[in-house]
Amino acid sequence: EIERRHIADLPQQLAAELGVDCAVIFSFQGGRAIPMATKLPPGQRLAAFVPEGNGAVATVFRTGAAARIDSYERLGIDRMAHVARAGSYRSSVAAPIIVDDAMWGAILVATTADEAIARGAEAILTRAAGEIAAEAAQTSVLVPA
Repeated sequence: EIERRHIADLPQQLAAELGVDCAVIFSFQGGRAIPMATKLPPGQRLAAFVPEGNGAVATVFRTGAAARIDSYERLGIDRMAHVARAGSYRSSVAAPIIVDDAMWGAILVATTADEAIARGAEAILTRAAGEIAAEAAQTSVLVPA
């Protein structure tokens, strides 16, 4: 239960630390990105999705490396860019969560602000991903809520 509580609180903490509107921890299961814990603006919801296209989470899913989108406008007709713009998001950063040398999921932050997310966010997300990975490796209770 302690692990679940930490995972549930982490998006709120990251959003405050980075000054963003959105933070999500995803688990990759069956080719889908499943939200495990979220900090979303009021009225927004996030369902599981297939991580395709050039969005930050899809890029992490495809490459296993951190990804940054400084402007969703520049992605044109990309499906995930359309979803991000529909939520008024302009910029995002995501990092992989690696457990036992396998891709477990990703952690994402996104903002509606005009300016892109500050440089250095990747390092903060990578640190948080390491914390999640350590907890996931120690417990089998980290499954989608």
